[in-house]
Amino acid sequence: MRRITVSLFLERELVKFKTPAVKKYALTSFYLRMYRRIPFENGILADNVSIEEDGIHFKSRWAHYLYKGILMVSPTTGSSWAKSGEKKVYTNKRLKYSHEQHPLACAEWGKVTADLEGDIISKEVKNYILAMK
Repeated sequence: MRRITVSLFLERELVKFKTPAVKKYALTSFYLRMYRRIPFENGILADNVSIEEDGIHFKSRWAHYLYKGILMVSPTTGSSWAKSGEKKVYTNKRLKYSHEQHPLACAEWGKVTADLEGDIISKEVKNYILAMK
């Protein structure tokens, strides 16, 4: 099973906060803001995650593929279905995500969230730390 971990986008901020509780709070805050950008056909990708001290782990086999947002096909047939044991290759076609459930669904949802909402998340974490004192 292949999984994708989204934590490097907040790594600079997480380094400042060494306690597991603060890291978990920061990653949970990040995930809640990122959730609406995660492709959501049936909820399996968005809901099959674990938030650990070292990052947010997407456990679905196809998480990396959807995160990249580029169509992969069988090199022998050109189909998105590959034969058993066959390794797919990237094409130059972008994936099209449904926006019915998550209107903001996009590729690289972790990076997009960090870019657009990283400052807000940092402020939330700062407030959380101040409230702990």
